[in-house]
Amino acid sequence: MTMATRTARRSRSALALLAAVLAVAVGVFTAGSASAVTTSAAQTRVGASASAAGVVGPSTGITAGQRLGSSPVRPGIVVATGVAANGGERLLWTSWQDYPKVTQGGREYAQIGDRLYTRHAVDRLQPSGLGAPAGATGAGRSISPNFVEDVLGSTKGAPAKGPNGEARLSFTSGTGQVITENNIVITVITR
Repeated sequence: MTMATRTARRSRSALALLAAVLAVAVGVFTAGSASAVTTSAAQTRVGASASAAGVVGPSTGITAGQRLGSSPVRPGIVVATGVAANGGERLLWTSWQDYPKVTQGGREYAQIGDRLYTRHAVDRLQPSGLGAPAGATGAGRSISPNFVEDVLGSTKGAPAKGPNGEARLSFTSGTGQVITENNIVITVITR
């Protein structure tokens, strides 16, 4: 066997190996789930994908970009997430102006699922790739409401104090931390 023959065989073997690895990678990354179609995207510091397309809200056939009832259609970016690890419902992951509002004690909160969030917390949830939400001091932290619910449902809160001595609870999972006060999400922190 000559040197040229060995080199040609090695090249063909390397090409066959590369094709096999590529076929496996394509199979892994294009395999969809029965509940949602996902896109491959870089993960955030807390392991959440920054964007996905699929059913938003309860399974009533409403998809990303559609509105309930007679709500006017507004241009905007709607980012949805998959199902939380605890198997809960899918929660809409969007901007402050798109969430229903609840007023308690003279303060306005966004209602996401069964929980209330401050505007600050909603701004912190935003995908960092979208930049700073209007009026916010910095970009979001790319944390979905489903991740927040998973942290709150799977960890025990540790007592913490607010800046004025308010009693708060701190819930931590991995690099994500959720701070609540009276069961209202105050802020979300990543480390």
